[in-house]
Amino acid sequence: MILRLLSMCGVGKSIRDRLLVSPELERLINKCQLEVIFYPHRNMQNYIKTFEQLKTSVVIASWEKYDIQELLKSSAIMITDYSSVF
Repeated sequence: MILRLLSMCGVGKSIRDRLLVSPELERLINKCQLEVIFYPHRNMQNYIKTFEQLKTSVVIASWEKYDIQELLKSSAIMITDYSSVF
C-alpha cells in the first residue's frame, strides 16, 4: 500500500534534522511501504537544493516537478501549519 504524506509548512533546520532524516521515519517508510512526499511551502522553494541533498527516502517535491493540486488530491494525509492552506 502506498500512503502519501504531504507537508506544505514553512520549514527550518529542526524539521530537516529531526524529521526528514529521522531513522524512525526511515523504518516506518520501509516497514509500511509508504511514499512520503515533502513539499516545502512556496516561500521555501528557493532552498529546495538544500533538501534534495539530504540522504532520505522522502521525496523532495518542487513546484516545477509536482502539481500541488494533484498532490493534495492524491495524498491520504497532509501535515501542515494552518497558514499554508486556505
